[in-house]
Amino acid sequence: MPPFWKTTIAYIIYVMAFFGALLYIRYRGIRKLESKFAVEQERKEAQRILEIERRDVQRMHDLDLIKIKFFTNVSHEFRTPLSLIIAPIDKIIKHSDNGDQKFQLQIIKRNAHRLLNLVNQLLDFRKMEVEELKLHASYGDIIRFIKDAFNSFFDIAENKHIGYTFDTEIDTLYTSFDHDKIERILFNLLSNSFKFTPSGGYVNLLLNLISKEGADESPQLEIKVIDTGIGIPAEKLDRVFDRFFQSDVPGSMLNQGSGIGLSIVKEFVKMHGGDINVESELNEGSCFTILIPVPAINPILSVNHEPEAAKATNKAEAKKKKDLKKPTVLLVEDNDDFMFYLKDNLKAAFNIIEAKNGKDGWQKALAQHPDLLVSDINMPEMSGTELCLKIKSDFRTSHLPVILLTAFSGETEQMKGLEMGANDYLKKPFNFEILLSKIKNLLTLQDTFKKTYTKHVD
Repeated sequence: MPPFWKTTIAYIIYVMAFFGALLYIRYRGIRKLESKFAVEQERKEAQRILEIERRDVQRMHDLDLIKIKFFTNVSHEFRTPLSLIIAPIDKIIKHSDNGDQKFQLQIIKRNAHRLLNLVNQLLDFRKMEVEELKLHASYGDIIRFIKDAFNSFFDIAENKHIGYTFDTEIDTLYTSFDHDKIERILFNLLSNSFKFTPSGGYVNLLLNLISKEGADESPQLEIKVIDTGIGIPAEKLDRVFDRFFQSDVPGSMLNQGSGIGLSIVKEFVKMHGGDINVESELNEGSCFTILIPVPAINPILSVNHEPEAAKATNKAEAKKKKDLKKPTVLLVEDNDDFMFYLKDNLKAAFNIIEAKNGKDGWQKALAQHPDLLVSDINMPEMSGTELCLKIKSDFRTSHLPVILLTAFSGETEQMKGLEMGANDYLKKPFNFEILLSKIKNLLTLQDTFKKTYTKHVD
């Protein structure tokens, strides 16, 4: 008898064990492949989800940009009719002798400026998104400027029966500041105070100059806006300057706003190198405190009367030109109301030629040889910048001075217009006296050049 490991049964077990091992190895290989495939599928699914989320985020971002662009364009459209409201009112107020009528017109003017401030706020928000905001500081009396902004809210205080006071320890403070941005800061804070302060309450604007003895730092102007309004909950004070923040306090009107006003205020204060903070107690009121460095203080400097001198000069020039032939000005504007306003105010001093768009303006510039051209930028068929480039590129019209008018206030648009060869640039709404002075100055400069070249030729 053979031993057990050499029997037939033993060999059958050996064969079965061999094939079993092969099957087990194959099973492990298949499981490994399945596991690898599952991991790969999970990775692809995760990538697909991430890609979908990325596309969704991008789509939302693109949608936000479209919305902001839409509101920006709408805001630009508002600026032209606002200029047609503010500029004629300025002219009527200037020539009105009726005290009551003048007071009512000033109310209209102040509210038109408030509406313009809201429009500019949308434009500022767009610039904040694309980081285009810049500080444009100029010299002036900041105390007087703040006082003028304060006076714009007297009619609201009277209508709502709210006590309204202005307290300052200094009467005059000449320094360098961005007039437009300081005005926006004050308008936002005062508007909020009146909006959330009930009848019988009070709003107070305080000014104080803080000097740091023994330090090289500039003195700081402290601006406080205090009210007895509904207040802000303590847990939300650190979020009031966030974009799109809205309060859900019962009875609060905060949620009726856009939530961008205070964020713009903070940005403007930071651009001046200052700081802003708020203290508030629910149902008791709020106090917004702004600290702005005020370098180059010169309280001795007298008030600049340059505008009055400019007026006298303009009157003298107008008197000299009474008996002379009027210069010819070509107006290129597609808005009929604005064209009528410009023509009505310029016809006394100039011969006016009208053109509805850039193409029409180009043809009339060649045919009628005007002395100066005033053109809007956004027009059908040919824009103002294209017209300006065409005029400056042609030897027959290259001498013609060009002033561009537009509702776009961005520096990029201004640079584009000036790079096309424009002699000057005005954004709507503008003071008509400024436009008139610019036209006269350019015509005087052109006349001086003609006389100089004539002398050289002689």
